[in-house]
Amino acid sequence: MKVTHPPVQVALAHVTSHEFPGHELPVVSEPTPTPASDLPTSAPPTTPAPAAPVPATTPALSARATPRPAPHVAATRPAPVRIAAPASTPLSGTWRGTYSYNPAVLSIDSTAPDTGSFVGSLSVKTEGGTFVVAVTGRLADDGTVSFQEQRVTSAPGDADWTLGAGNGSVNSSGRMQGNGKDAHGFAYPWSFQR
Repeated sequence: MKVTHPPVQVALAHVTSHEFPGHELPVVSEPTPTPASDLPTSAPPTTPAPAAPVPATTPALSARATPRPAPHVAATRPAPVRIAAPASTPLSGTWRGTYSYNPAVLSIDSTAPDTGSFVGSLSVKTEGGTFVVAVTGRLADDGTVSFQEQRVTSAPGDADWTLGAGNGSVNSSGRMQGNGKDAHGFAYPWSFQR
C-alpha cells in the first residue's frame, strides 16, 4: 500500500545578530514548519524558495566555507614525500671483466637506492690463485662510481693482496670502467660488463 502525504512548506530561516563582547556574530534560527491544515490540498508539490539575502553588514555563514586559522597559528606545508627508487640499482648483479689486467668478477650483493651505496665482492684470478675481496662503494646520480676494497676474504696460500680504491663510471650500455690505486701507490685499470 502506497501512502502519500500532502507537501509540507517550510518557512525560511532568518539570520539575527547576537552580541558577544567585542564581536557581532550571525545566528541562524531553526526553520518552522507550516501546519498541514494551512496547506491547499490540490496544489502540486513546490520547491522551497531561495533564502533571503543576508544584509551586507553581516558576514554570511556557509557550510562549505573553509575556516581560517587563528592569527597565531602558522600555516605549514606537509613535508615532501621522497619516493624511493626501485630496490635494485643499475649496479646490482654480476659484472665480468678485468681488474689490473687479470680476469675478474664483481658481484654487487646489496644496494641502498636512497644513497646509491652498495656492498659486494671482487674475485680476481691471478697467476698465483684467486683472491676474493669485500668491497663497498657508491653510484652517484651522474653515473660516476667509486669503491673501496675493505678486506681480503679469501687468498691462495700465503699470497699477499694490497687493498686499494677505484673510481670510474657506468654508461647506459652496461659497461663500468675506471682506474684504481692500491695503498702502495700502484695504479691499475679495471673494466666490467654485464
